[in-house]
Amino acid sequence: MTLPKSPSPHPEGSIQKILVVLNLGLPEAILAGCLLHGLRVRHPHAKITALAPASQLGAVKSHPAIDGVIAIPENAEMALAIPIWEETAVRQLINSIRPEKFDLALAPSPTRNALVDMAILASDAPERIGWKTAVNRGEDEIDANGWDSFYTHLVDLLDAPHAEPDRYRHFVLALGMDPGEDRLSWPVCKEACRSTAKRLGATGGSKTSTWLALWCGPGDSTGFHAWGEALRPILHADPNMGMILLGSGGRGALAEDATSWGKSRCLDLRGSLAASEVLEMLSLCRVVVGEEGPWVSLCTARQVPHVVLVGGGAFGRYAPVSPWATAVCHPLTCYFCDWACDQGGHHCLGRIPPEAVTEGVRHALASSGTKPRLLVSLAGPGLGIPPLDLEPLLDPDAYEQVLWQPAKS
Repeated sequence: MTLPKSPSPHPEGSIQKILVVLNLGLPEAILAGCLLHGLRVRHPHAKITALAPASQLGAVKSHPAIDGVIAIPENAEMALAIPIWEETAVRQLINSIRPEKFDLALAPSPTRNALVDMAILASDAPERIGWKTAVNRGEDEIDANGWDSFYTHLVDLLDAPHAEPDRYRHFVLALGMDPGEDRLSWPVCKEACRSTAKRLGATGGSKTSTWLALWCGPGDSTGFHAWGEALRPILHADPNMGMILLGSGGRGALAEDATSWGKSRCLDLRGSLAASEVLEMLSLCRVVVGEEGPWVSLCTARQVPHVVLVGGGAFGRYAPVSPWATAVCHPLTCYFCDWACDQGGHHCLGRIPPEAVTEGVRHALASSGTKPRLLVSLAGPGLGIPPLDLEPLLDPDAYEQVLWQPAKS
């Protein structure tokens, strides 16, 4: 069943308990801020409960529209096989949802997975709303129609915009609610601010000290490795600039230790901060650099300049769309990237010249305009390589195009 464009609003008091599934935790909660706003305006007296990873509950529950939280167990990973609900962690999750007897259950992320679908079904809410799946789950498994039957109403992706923040707003509008201001934000956590300031103060920096953060992804099979070559000119140009390593892991993603880049002030905070601390740590940085991922939403919420490396010649799910973003793509459109990267046989981000990343950081540090910047190469780093093709990217008019000419070898 496709959700009507403007469903009739429920009578006052008919919706008393609402479940919002935020499978990715804080980054998704930031994107879903428009939904939380719309729900609170539409149902001012309802209890809104968020379902989020256990490690992210402290940050997620700080939103004023959220009245309660339910933890997704850390080991609740669902393989697409039957009977998936026999897994202990999954049963634990289902048993924590069912007693609540929700009136409405929502899955606002356009990227669904089995765990989200099972959580929605476990709510047993009369109305269970999410996105229609675009493709079947997989061979010999429950097909898309089977998983879609867990919902009572579905929003069609075919009518939705490409950018992730716009899709969340589209979801809210499809429900006939007010998404509020067209921006991403999150309440400041004072306790997290104090703890992060204390960490930075312990480094011995002066009041004029600044920080560059490198967001390290969980893997490096298709990643960019020349961070030292790319960031060394930036760090050397500002003697007061220190370095912070953030992210969930990725120790193999750094080809060399950051301290060898000429910076004695280097904090390795990978995997050591709570979600709310990560957000406030980012707010203390002048610029954040990394591969495209959920961290982009964190930077946008704190209006921190960030440089995003994009592989494959096209933006994916977490496209840099805010005025504080600078996108750096490799100079070739990669028609085989989606297949080859899945097979681990293609290193698309590794084709980005280090000097292009350096230039992107310089532009991010200089100023922020009214729309994100897109670093455009006039020519590839070699004979016979054409300029970057903008067609596979998002609407080129949505970006300020920054021309960059590779240095001659």
